[in-house]
Amino acid sequence: MKRYIGLSVTVILLLIVIIISCEEEIRENTDIYNEKTKIEVKNDILNDLKQYVYLPFDKVSSELQSKGLKLSFYPKGKGHKHDTYNFSNNEGTKFYVICVEDSSVVDARFCLSDMKMFDSILSRFSYWEKRLQDFEFKNNFYAKMLSYDNSFNNSYNNRASFILDFNKNKFFLGNAYEEIKGNKISGYVYFLYDRNKNEAISYVGFNVEDKKGLINDIK
Repeated sequence: MKRYIGLSVTVILLLIVIIISCEEEIRENTDIYNEKTKIEVKNDILNDLKQYVYLPFDKVSSELQSKGLKLSFYPKGKGHKHDTYNFSNNEGTKFYVICVEDSSVVDARFCLSDMKMFDSILSRFSYWEKRLQDFEFKNNFYAKMLSYDNSFNNSYNNRASFILDFNKNKFFLGNAYEEIKGNKISGYVYFLYDRNKNEAISYVGFNVEDKKGLINDIK
């Protein structure tokens, strides 16, 4: 009897783990095409990025290097408006970009890059875009969308119009960018597809609202 009960408990726990794993996978792949789906994950990479802003760089650097990521440094100057630190995996497909001024983080973003995974990268952009709305930034919304063949190049000041066009044109995208301003911190998400190189990249991040041009630091 005890052996039967123990086996039953083990089976139940295994089923719970499987269900939780499936739910997490669904949340990770949820995109903005289904606006009725509520994303409930709160403790994720976006929370980490937002918390990095204003922190001392040494503290952020220590945390990221503890993940086994490789560190590269690009000093302020040509091509970079701030001292910029990249923390990447060995393949260079996942990396953090941390911009620093006066020893404090003023911009933190996480990037995914892959030569052959357009659908996966686009799906992640969609997830991040929707997740960004959970932070309830109250100020200006701005978005831009450009096709890979330059057949359309549109700007938006409200999310509904952006999503409508995004859903219609997702397979023709060259790049898409969204930014929502807050009082002190702004959030942004970006997608780029280079058809000639068959290269896709997407990133999400937060920056100090009164710092201009940080989005151009990544190349």
